[in-house]
Amino acid sequence: MGIHDARLCIAIQQHDLSLARTHIDRILNINFQCVARHTALHSAVVFNNVEVAALLLQRGADMTIVPLKKVCNEFECPLLLALKKGESHEEMQLLFLETLAHMNWAGFDEAALANIARLSQYALMYSTPRVFFVTKEVNGQNGMNSAGLSPLMFVVRRTGLYEDNVVKCTEMLEKVLMVVDEDPAMAWQRYGVVYNMTKTNENLSAITGCTALGMLAFQIMDDRMDRNRKFMKQIEYRNHVSALYKATLSPGNYFTETLTTMAEARKVYEEERAVKNSDVMMQFQKEFIPRLFAKMLSPMRLALGMGTHIRLGGHNKCLVATLNPDIMNTIFNALVRDIATSVNGFQHMLC
Repeated sequence: MGIHDARLCIAIQQHDLSLARTHIDRILNINFQCVARHTALHSAVVFNNVEVAALLLQRGADMTIVPLKKVCNEFECPLLLALKKGESHEEMQLLFLETLAHMNWAGFDEAALANIARLSQYALMYSTPRVFFVTKEVNGQNGMNSAGLSPLMFVVRRTGLYEDNVVKCTEMLEKVLMVVDEDPAMAWQRYGVVYNMTKTNENLSAITGCTALGMLAFQIMDDRMDRNRKFMKQIEYRNHVSALYKATLSPGNYFTETLTTMAEARKVYEEERAVKNSDVMMQFQKEFIPRLFAKMLSPMRLALGMGTHIRLGGHNKCLVATLNPDIMNTIFNALVRDIATSVNGFQHMLC
């Protein structure tokens, strides 16, 4: 690392724009990776220094370089790292997207294009609705990633499988519903690529033809229920172990007390995991699934209303035309209610 590279990192951290500009002008390789294997643009993202990021981009800094090892526990190029930093980095994210929109993508290699294809998924998962819609303009309206997942599927899958904090889960899903309000059609996008997405610790593969809601209701929720059963078995096992220790080991000695305490602590841990899992499941079942389904039905309600309107397509031979608005509202409201109580009846529609 040259002296200007090292001092630039310090200037970025201290948000000293004048000093940073001096060192940027003197650096030979603007994409140089330091000992931590990240570039100056990575540092600008980490410290949310938008001014320096703009200077680096003007000098030709590459926003698609993946570090040779993790940066602040992240293994992303500056472009995706900025999105992953969340709402606090919105200005940085918009700067990158504006720059990307005016670049010639023919110069990007396959890895860079693969990362760019993930923009919409990351924006919906981590950033704001505003940034999400900008990514759709930059990256195309379809937004399917290499695994065949739409942004909505990606977020529902990640949140549904891995989020155990019900507050974070609620915040994430509220943002998703705001986006679906603006673009209801994305809720009806279907998984159409046969692709093995499973990881070594994941046994859930998407069903071809599944919507995001179908994936959640008929796969992820089953996975969550299976976890609850495993938690209950673990709790029963820890109770058995504690009782066995107390019955067979000499009371009062250090060895007995240690083993019993460890078994009790493990049982408490499993109970806490079960409660968290149940809370997230309840949030999905009682709140998110009915609300997302209602938004999916909105275009149908509108189409049916227009189709039965005397000036917009209504015909006296159409039996649907005999339904008045009150009856139609009753039908749609019943559908939303039923999906929360008997979701299996909707599998043919959602999967």
